[in-house]
Amino acid sequence: MNVNINMRRSGKTHDDILGTAHLEVEPGVLPLSHLYRLLAECFDIIERRHIDAPDLYRAAGNKEELDTLYRYYWNYRRLDASSNLDFMSLASLAKSAVRRFTEQKEDGLFSDALLDDLQKLFRECGSEFTAAEKNKVHVLLEKHTSRQQLSLIVTIIVHLSLLVKRAPDCTCRSLEICWNPTLLGPYRFLKYNGIIGSLISAFM
Repeated sequence: MNVNINMRRSGKTHDDILGTAHLEVEPGVLPLSHLYRLLAECFDIIERRHIDAPDLYRAAGNKEELDTLYRYYWNYRRLDASSNLDFMSLASLAKSAVRRFTEQKEDGLFSDALLDDLQKLFRECGSEFTAAEKNKVHVLLEKHTSRQQLSLIVTIIVHLSLLVKRAPDCTCRSLEICWNPTLLGPYRFLKYNGIIGSLISAFM
């Protein structure tokens, strides 16, 4: 009864009222279905509105603002439309959400076995991938990942490959540098340098 009265007076929805009670709770790792949706929303806005932004994914958003945006999504399962969602905030939010997810897994999204096989394959490929070579990449991804991991990898890499095609300031190398720590972790991206960039190329 009190919740309904508060809703009418404030104009807030039922989810808003209940969510506010949990704003002080430290956000955790988003369930995979909600992580997909968050990435889809962030990527869609970046691709539609910020494709020409300089330093896309290289410029980091404000940490305090990023924490606020993530906390809002954690509570309400939607982006805060009232915030200034510039490309830095969206890019940082997407990477932060993925990092939270991968940090709970020993190998993150990519196992060492997968990275070793990809590294070997990419050394044998030319600068441009043939249809057969692209198919080999997909076979390796399917072999070494779960369906959920594969879907998440494809969602991210397809987005990055689209940016290389359309964004004037993005290259496979620049995006690899930006995403390496998130996708491979802080200790493996030097060993497997070049793999994410080649993977982006293979999806183009």
